[in-house]
Amino acid sequence: MSEPWKDTLEIDELVHSPIRLSLLLFLLPRDEAKYREIQRALGLTAGNLTSHLKRLQKADLVEIRKMFVDERPMTVVSITQRGRTAVREYSDKLYHALGKVLESGDV
Repeated sequence: MSEPWKDTLEIDELVHSPIRLSLLLFLLPRDEAKYREIQRALGLTAGNLTSHLKRLQKADLVEIRKMFVDERPMTVVSITQRGRTAVREYSDKLYHALGKVLESGDV
């Protein structure tokens, strides 16, 4: 019998971070959101949000677009297909590991 906890060793640490996971989960049903909307919803400082978005962008899990609307700058963040896949894989691995432990009856 394999050890279920070993499955969690393969979880993507980039996605596993509570803030980055929250960001991805926030974007998942919306496809995209304005920077300020994300900041308010997650209660993050601008610096904290920006640093996490940059890490996700570097991994191609989100796309960041900067534009002007009515002569005002606006940043829009969208989840990429790769981001959607990363969330799905994270969920599957965690669900599988938890399921094995709970099924064992040793809990």
